[in-house]
Amino acid sequence: MTKIVVFDAQGPVYLMTTKEDNVISIKDTKQLKIKIYPSFYEDFDDYFALSTKRMMVVEEELILGKNISVTCNPGIIEFFAKLRKEEIKPIIVTFGTKKATIREMEIVADKYNKENNTNLTGEDIIPIKDIHSVIDNNLTKANAEDWKKIVNDNYENPEVLAVFEDTFDWLKVATKAFDCKGFLVVDEGECVKKENHYEGNLKKMSEKFFDII
Repeated sequence: MTKIVVFDAQGPVYLMTTKEDNVISIKDTKQLKIKIYPSFYEDFDDYFALSTKRMMVVEEELILGKNISVTCNPGIIEFFAKLRKEEIKPIIVTFGTKKATIREMEIVADKYNKENNTNLTGEDIIPIKDIHSVIDNNLTKANAEDWKKIVNDNYENPEVLAVFEDTFDWLKVATKAFDCKGFLVVDEGECVKKENHYEGNLKKMSEKFFDII
């Protein structure tokens, strides 16, 4: 059996930053994309109505074009290490392209190394084989069967223990698909038990994770 914890990339694993390395809140990240690429968005309320392909083209241009950057969500690298120590595999299931996500993890590793005097690579943080793009596979996070397909097609006898997401609707679908715990990552706050999930800052929730599971 392969024990797994699933993470969205943007939000749970990394945070967007400006070119000057100022962290952008999870809440404000989508508004930044609109500001940089106004021609793609007539109205903020229409953001999620856009085709997913179009959204991800913007995402890739932002990262690979160096209009914005990324940094690790504080505590995520240490959390990944604790999971692996317990023989639990962290994996990424992202709406972004795999190409952009791999590049994002390289940037995350580089910044982490400079701040902590370490020598990690992006693949040390999360192996490329454990980065899965729904858009690259013509899937969607809105469909429970698509969540299960990604996990079941890539891991032998998987057991998903939990999902970390920053989008509530997708978290609901994923936790239903896997019948597992759900953690909604927000900018600030202690780990709080809601009706059907936990909610809070990533670091705070990671500290309570093993007690909850």
